Amino acid sequence: MATVIHTPAVKKGMPRELIRHGNDARDQAGDAPPVPDGTAVQAPANVPAATFDLDYVEQLNSERLQALSRVQELEERLQKWQNDGERLHEEARQKGYDAGALTAQTEGAEQFAAQVQSIRTLAENLAHQQQALLQASEDAAVEIAYAALVKILGRSRSDLSLLTAMVKQALQQVSVRDDLVIHVAPADYDKLTRQPAAAKGRGAWPQGVTFEADDSVTCGGCIVKSRAGVLDARLDYQLQQLKKLLVTTRTSAAATAGDPVQEGSPA
Repeated sequence: MATVIHTPAVKKGMPRELIRHGNDARDQAGDAPPVPDGTAVQAPANVPAATFDLDYVEQLNSERLQALSRVQELEERLQKWQNDGERLHEEARQKGYDAGALTAQTEGAEQFAAQVQSIRTLAENLAHQQQALLQASEDAAVEIAYAALVKILGRSRSDLSLLTAMVKQALQQVSVRDDLVIHVAPADYDKLTRQPAAAKGRGAWPQGVTFEADDSVTCGGCIVKSRAGVLDARLDYQLQQLKKLLVTTRTSAAATAGDPVQEGSPA
């Protein structure tokens, strides 16, 4: 700072009082208001009347007011420095502060920012991995469900109740029921013809329905032929249609989420 505060002259025998800065200086100024010109001044009780000098008091009061003015100016300059980073840095260098401390602080801030970025990158990678695991689990769920269904149906191929249900379901999808021929596997044909009561249940097959053994049909399925057309209700064919439906549904869901379908899904 270019401003220098001069120490006022003090006569011999007078007590010396240091000028206080900041709020203390203002308090001090309030304790001893300026002396108007031409006004008589009473000597303080602790100063002998013989040594009291009015000119000295006025000079001291003037110096005090000047010091307060300089302190206020310094406070304003300090506030300005706080709002100006570069100037504060230069003033710190001029006052002999260790610039290395400021450099270390800057480097520490940069290292902290780098660590924050690393954590952010790690969080993004974890989010991508979580999405990939979720997608893989969905693909695996489709595969497991399909495999389980195939296994269950494979075990039920020899079950007469499954065959009966398949035939009845196929008949419900046929509008014209006259002269219907239902092709079934040879083993299923024997079951339907040798155990009519168990196959028909409480009711009977619709009138005009006949069964025919067909080597192209596997156990558990059937092919219904009529004048209106052919209905393929073979178990293998229905599994293929189910597989296509699962893949289409999974592909559509993955496209909506922006993720590709993992290899290995039913196709």
